[in-house]
This record gives sequence, structure tokens and C-alpha cells, in this order.
Amino acid sequence: MSFLTKDQHESDYKTLIDKVLQGDQISARNLYDRFSSAMYQVCLHIIRNEVEAADALQESFVKVFLHLDSLENEKLLPAWIKRITVNTCVAMVQKSARYRMEPWEDQISHPVESDDSVGDLEAAYEADLQDVNSCILQLPERYRLVFTLYVIENYSHDQISEMLGIAPSTSRSQYLRAKIKLIQLLKNNNKNERSIQGIFPRTIAAI
Repeated sequence: MSFLTKDQHESDYKTLIDKVLQGDQISARNLYDRFSSAMYQVCLHIIRNEVEAADALQESFVKVFLHLDSLENEKLLPAWIKRITVNTCVAMVQKSARYRMEPWEDQISHPVESDDSVGDLEAAYEADLQDVNSCILQLPERYRLVFTLYVIENYSHDQISEMLGIAPSTSRSQYLRAKIKLIQLLKNNNKNERSIQGIFPRTIAAI
């Protein structure tokens, strides 16, 4: 457990960065050790394959060390590392055949519930973590990517649109489609109705 204050953490980041840039290998290892576990979880959320997630992690930290001297504000180190990691993972997903074969669907061909209405659907079943993870893997790749970035990694639709090169409205549409599809999958996996407890955000946030 760390008892450092926010200011002490930020001062520590500056010292660590300075030493890494001076070629100190122990400091480079310390930087990797400090952030790699959390970033591996980010990779796993987005890529959903342990081997490929490990590859993405290594590629991300290569970029971190190559471009560390471009970081102008050491206070932003954690967010900067995460953004590099997310961008690396997104690029890997976009190269996959499954992703490239799927079209972006800007328009929803049938009436779609608003977020509030979809929220009512979410309350229909209580899903355990294993169910949710399994169903996320069954989503079409583009649905899954937008859903993961929005729900699990907490990026806005504007940020997602920038990452993926799509309109914010497309990101919202894909998210709604993903949400509806996920709820349908969860209902199919839980044929016996249980207590009326929503799976969002309690269960999703734990992924």
C-alpha cells in the first residue's frame, strides 16, 4: 500500500522519468513494474486474448520508452501510458480479419430504446462476472471494441470517435447495439429469472 500524497507521487514521477531518460536501467524497470500490471488488464479488456494482450503490452512499453522525452507534464504520466496502451490495442484489433470484415452501422434499422429504456432491460437479469465476460466475447468485434472503450475504459464517444476514425454518432450507435445484443445474450444464458438486479454498472465495472 502506498502512503504517498498526490504531490509526492507527481514528484516521484518526475524523478523516475529523469532517471529513465538518463539511461538508468533500474529506473526503467521500476517504471515498467509500476504500470505494467494495470496496463495488461487494459490490454486484456480490449483484445480478449492473453497471448496477444501480452504482445500489446510489450509493444506499448516500447513506445513509452521511445517517446518518454516527449511527455511535457510528468503529472500526466499514468494517463499518457494508458493512452499509448489503448491506442496500441485498438490498432491491433483493427488489423484483425474479424474487425475488417464488419461494416460500421451508422443507422439502426429498427426502433431502439433510449438509454433509459435499455436500462430497464438491464435490470431484467442478474448476471455473474463469468456470464458477462463470456457474452462480451460473443459480440461482433466492432460492437465489442466500442463497448469496451466506453463502459470498461471510460472513454467518451468523442474520444472513441477520434481513436477509431468514426463519427461520435457512430460510436453511440455501436454502443447501443452492443448493449442491446449483450443483454439479449445474457438473457439467453440465464433462462431462469432471478432477482431483479441490474448488471450495469456493478457487474461490468468489475470486469
